[in-house]
Amino acid sequence: MSKKNNLAKRKKQYEFDLQSTVDGGKKKGGSGFQVGKRKLKTKLTAVAKAKATQAMELDK
Repeated sequence: MSKKNNLAKRKKQYEFDLQSTVDGGKKKGGSGFQVGKRKLKTKLTAVAKAKATQAMELDK
């Protein structure tokens, strides 16, 4: 494996690790998650949940 390819692979893995830690862990909770005062009953992926929380922070 070339050095350039190895660096690209490490960067990709690092970005994936960052993306998975945004969600705050991989524990399975209830069927929904808290937005404001209401609990949504949807199953979102970790990335979608992170985007939703970021959008809520921008609204404040």
